[in-house]
Amino acid sequence: MDISEERLEIFENRLVQIRKLLLGMLLLAKDILRDRLKEDSEVLRIAEEAEEAFIKSSPSDRFQEIENTLDIIQKRIAAIFRLLEETGKNQ
Repeated sequence: MDISEERLEIFENRLVQIRKLLLGMLLLAKDILRDRLKEDSEVLRIAEEAEEAFIKSSPSDRFQEIENTLDIIQKRIAAIFRLLEETGKNQ
């Protein structure tokens, strides 16, 4: 199956949009839940690491860049899940 240049670009753009939306969700969740989390909590550290994750740009290998974007998306989703899980435990 051949992937056209146009379809690949659409896919890359969607991944970037998802990555950015997840950063916004992560920041919002962290801000809302900050009072419930201990300042030195492991969950807060995980959230901050996911927040600071960046793409290691690889202009010569588009698929490597896609893989890096997916890694960041996975890290941010896991951090959001941990924030919500920790909050549920503290209620």
